[in-house]
Amino acid sequence: MSSLTTEKSSCSAQCHVSRNKLCESGEQNYSINHSIKHQEKLRKQMEKVNIYHNQIRQLVIDDKKKFSNHPLMKKVDDWERQSILKIQQTANDIREQLKQVCTKHTIEMNELLTEISQQLNKARTQNNYIETDIKFWFNKLNEFKNDLLTPKTINIIPDENNNSFINKIKLSQISLDTFHRAVGDIQATNNGFTLIHGPSNGDATIRGKKEYYSGTHIFRFQIEKLGIPKWVFFGIISKNIPSQSNSHI
Repeated sequence: MSSLTTEKSSCSAQCHVSRNKLCESGEQNYSINHSIKHQEKLRKQMEKVNIYHNQIRQLVIDDKKKFSNHPLMKKVDDWERQSILKIQQTANDIREQLKQVCTKHTIEMNELLTEISQQLNKARTQNNYIETDIKFWFNKLNEFKNDLLTPKTINIIPDENNNSFINKIKLSQISLDTFHRAVGDIQATNNGFTLIHGPSNGDATIRGKKEYYSGTHIFRFQIEKLGIPKWVFFGIISKNIPSQSNSHI
């Protein structure tokens, strides 16, 4: 057995030391002086580890303080800014469209009110009205008021063709014009939105219920089946002209 006072020049790879214990490796023991030096070396290494640990901790603390400048946070900020710009641009486009549509609607409503006013003044001047006429005018004015304040033909709806995270909106204009006053072998179904002509092939006429006084208007028709002869006519006519089966002539 080696003496405890014998100094070894270096530790072996299997040398282990712990507090209050000499270096040892298998059956080989080392001197007290060696163990002290070894412990001092380990202490200095542990001190370096502790210093490095404190540096890492400080990085974490600083990172919390500077989180707003994190590269990923900048990406989020950029995405937010670009999204807001796109939303604002879309909103401005819809506002401009809505302004034009509402201006046109106001003009049409003003013309309709002028027509109603003329009819009312004529009835009052000629003293030509009864209870049913008064009820008719009240209903007509209420309908006018509702359409003026909350137009049924104008709305803002989600754009179903847009698959983005935030749904884009668009301006929607719906035609509420239906058909009535049929003459000949033709009838309106589906609450006045669908026309059926037949079974005869004779001339027939039907009119749109809504009245137009000026401006440009778009009408869309879907012809599902066209009989023989394959002929159909769409035209404009004054409401004061009596309906007849051959109004197109």
